[in-house]
Amino acid sequence: MARIWLHIGMMKTGTSALQEWFAVNEKSLLQQGLLYIRVKPNLPACGPLVNALANGGPDAAAMVSAISERINESPADDVLISAEAFSLHSPKLAIRLVKALPEHDLRILVWLRRQDRYAEAVYKQMIKWNGQGVELGKALRSYSRHMDYNRLLDSWQRSFPKARLLPRIYEELDADTVPDSIASILSAMERPELVPVESAGHRRNVTPCADLISHYNSIPSSQSRALRRANRQLMNELGAAASGRGDLLSPQQARDIRDRYAESNRLVRDRWFPERENLFGDKAEGANATGSFDSLLDRFNELFAKEGGKR
Repeated sequence: MARIWLHIGMMKTGTSALQEWFAVNEKSLLQQGLLYIRVKPNLPACGPLVNALANGGPDAAAMVSAISERINESPADDVLISAEAFSLHSPKLAIRLVKALPEHDLRILVWLRRQDRYAEAVYKQMIKWNGQGVELGKALRSYSRHMDYNRLLDSWQRSFPKARLLPRIYEELDADTVPDSIASILSAMERPELVPVESAGHRRNVTPCADLISHYNSIPSSQSRALRRANRQLMNELGAAASGRGDLLSPQQARDIRDRYAESNRLVRDRWFPERENLFGDKAEGANATGSFDSLLDRFNELFAKEGGKR
């Protein structure tokens, strides 16, 4: 009987970095007793599985059957299925998958991020991916159903009472500390011996600063492909010089979000994290881009034009 680790998110908690690392190293991990599941050979995670389950139809059945068959045929002691989009849906979406694995030890992993930082990061993700998007206030309201963590955890626990639900906190680090989502998940899976030496330096999907996001929000969605490619190159090239955290919402907007979920967070802390004084730290530092905006904009526009972008 294998331990099935179902990693359901949340979004913007270092998932891209860990998923890419697991995908690149899946053969060596399997040799060490950890099976990493992918449903598409060209994609590092199980996002297509979530989409298929949400849409229904034969694709979902085929994917679930293939996953079940692979797990049952594998000698691995641990299996990781990672798709942060699970946290955006009702846990009922995962019932078909869970029912296909009845003989295994199911453990559900989810990282919770302080709500104001989560909302900011998801909004930035939407704009850097699509260009002109929904107005910030409207977007924040649309995220509200995903940020009641007490409700989230309770719904997953009730849907899968035989599973072990294992929430974790995504800690907001200072500007000089590199996040390490690979070490975090392997430690949570009780496999710390698999943590690579370079794990803290493996970052993907780095978040642009607020000024860049404002510029991206002026780019028509018809140019989104060029935007995505240019932004990816810019962030890979400049890193901290172009990135930002805690720099988009006003202090009042951030405070309002935290206040809205204070009671939910208290309930989560009492039930799942009694050792913590507060579920999240109140004084998480932001991180501003270290490069001048004019130079960032010039470089982005150069990359954008090379990708065929037009203004």
